Amino acid sequence: MVSRTGIIPLAETLDTAGPMARTVKDAATLFNAMIGYDEKDVMTEKMKDKERIDYTKDLSIDGLKGKKIGLLFSVDQQDENRKAVAEKIRKDLQDAGAILTDNIQIQLSAEGVDNLQTLEYEFKHNVNDYLSQQKNVPVKSLEEIIAFNKKDSKRRMKYGQTLIEGSEKSVITKEEFENVVQTSQENARKELDRYLVEKGLDALVMINNDEVLLSAVAGYPELAVPAGYDKNGEPIGVVFVGKQFGEKELFNIGYAYEQQSKNRKLPSL
Repeated sequence: MVSRTGIIPLAETLDTAGPMARTVKDAATLFNAMIGYDEKDVMTEKMKDKERIDYTKDLSIDGLKGKKIGLLFSVDQQDENRKAVAEKIRKDLQDAGAILTDNIQIQLSAEGVDNLQTLEYEFKHNVNDYLSQQKNVPVKSLEEIIAFNKKDSKRRMKYGQTLIEGSEKSVITKEEFENVVQTSQENARKELDRYLVEKGLDALVMINNDEVLLSAVAGYPELAVPAGYDKNGEPIGVVFVGKQFGEKELFNIGYAYEQQSKNRKLPSL
């Protein structure tokens, strides 16, 4: 829904742009301005004839009342550092009127979601395409990046060099890659739809990014909202996952949770 033109690519089938904001309403406001069709990005093709809606409209503290929410976590299985936060997430959702289904276990088929092959193939080809279109850059390909890093290995090869070298050596064919992507996407959507469609849940909830890969591969929307702080004072987030093109309902749910929980603390400046 949001064009990725100009963004340095990682993997075309996984890359997604979206707003980062102080509040859910601010995020929805930014989202209104960011979405739309871009002829330079094939992933926005479905937006070409899609009717524009206002994602800030109808945001209400009552947005969770009667909503069926599936928890992708168990409070009892959390470590002591974040158990209290997990308990508060559950209580806040209930107090806001949500109907909860506890401890949903995500299960994939035998083929699963092959993220590594996708990343290795796409990163190599996407980065090469991106760099070839840039002006006044010292490198024009992934191969040249690897060589550039090796010239000052102590400083440049600390972070991710093995990953980019693995991508450069990738020998998967385009046909094999397309089969992997199709299979992975089908498996991810089938598993999420088992709950969001077949069982009629309005959203799934995870702590931080525990199950974030599945929705990314499926192409389903996510919304992260502050959930509290662990014993060390580090922030913890709750991530809501919705149906495909279910962004409006996701904003409504996230807004209601935010208003109920009021977890965000202003930083000391």
